[in-house]
Amino acid sequence: MAGWEIRGTLRGTYAPWENHLWRFSGAPQVTGRFSAQVLYSLGRGGSRLIEGSDVGFWRVADGTLCIQWRRWFNARTLCWRLEPLRGQWVRFVGQNGAPSFKGTLARYRR
Repeated sequence: MAGWEIRGTLRGTYAPWENHLWRFSGAPQVTGRFSAQVLYSLGRGGSRLIEGSDVGFWRVADGTLCIQWRRWFNARTLCWRLEPLRGQWVRFVGQNGAPSFKGTLARYRR
């Protein structure tokens, strides 16, 4: 996974959808960023953009990609089984409560 990035859209806790970018280095460290459009409720109307970032550690275990973020997902270790689709598209099938999503997996340039 070192030198790769994942771009995908997860169902978020702050907004219906969050756009994520995860970049993997060989440390084995992963850095992540997200952005989401939060809609106001209770008749106030409008929305606002929120953004965030985190750092974690990744490993491959029993054919799954596992990541433990420092803050995201309550610092739990989450694992995904990757199912190739077409081109760079991959389905990330969440294991043991991890959210499933579809995204791209590609090499990134520094």
